[in-house]
Amino acid sequence: MKNNISIMTRYADLDSQRHINNASYLAYSAEGQISYLKKMGYDSESLLNNKTYLKPEMIYVSFFRQQFAQVNLRIETIPYRYNTKVLWDQKIYNDELNELSSHFQTISSLPESFLQNIETLTEPLPLTDITLENFSGNCRRSVSNYEVRHIDLDGYNQCSNSVLWRFNEEARWCFLKEANIPFHFLIEKDTAPFWINGIYNYHQDVQLGDSLQVYTWISKLDKVRMYIRQEMMKNGDQKVLSTEGEFLWISMGRLKPIRTPEFVKTALRPYAEQIL
Repeated sequence: MKNNISIMTRYADLDSQRHINNASYLAYSAEGQISYLKKMGYDSESLLNNKTYLKPEMIYVSFFRQQFAQVNLRIETIPYRYNTKVLWDQKIYNDELNELSSHFQTISSLPESFLQNIETLTEPLPLTDITLENFSGNCRRSVSNYEVRHIDLDGYNQCSNSVLWRFNEEARWCFLKEANIPFHFLIEKDTAPFWINGIYNYHQDVQLGDSLQVYTWISKLDKVRMYIRQEMMKNGDQKVLSTEGEFLWISMGRLKPIRTPEFVKTALRPYAEQIL
């Protein structure tokens, strides 16, 4: 059974590249899940009181079209039973244009009482076959440090998932700055990375006061794409989040893909496990 909700994007959802930020899309997908649960009789207040936490174990996301402020989005949500978990299959559309903007597939845990009321996924799920290789050790890594603050917590007193994504994004920009291709330099060169696919594997929860370290490097750099690997650790030795994002290099002025510039290859070579 499919459930639709509408959300109007805000100027506050824009990032420095003037389109809706990825963490905002993540928040939209969470709203779609909460809306579906409410339709099934699980209102948000009872979820909080019973500590029924929509904790993701894996997220696979694809981005297709940029969206901007004051756009009405339609979030389509279908949950499937996947073994003892729930797979949230969600598509986010520009409602006026009926244009697919992003696609989220999220595996999370929910009570058996909910799983009994949803359709079982009968086809193999390709995203579960995606393996993130451990760091090879043959290149440099950038490291960024963060601490979880009160304002980073959600209603369950856990660090919000959107905050974790923002930490990762900030670490990516810090990584590019360390490689001597910071944001403003890329703008001057009419060049920017555009995120098209990402895989997130979650390992542990994050609480108030936790010290986080985000390690960032390039797993592969080819003619038009780069694959950014990140590992988030807490308190030095506990893995929180493993990710890989596939990015296209684009011309900011023309909003079209370009070949990976030579100055980018030169800057990223020390941080890359593989360059094609």
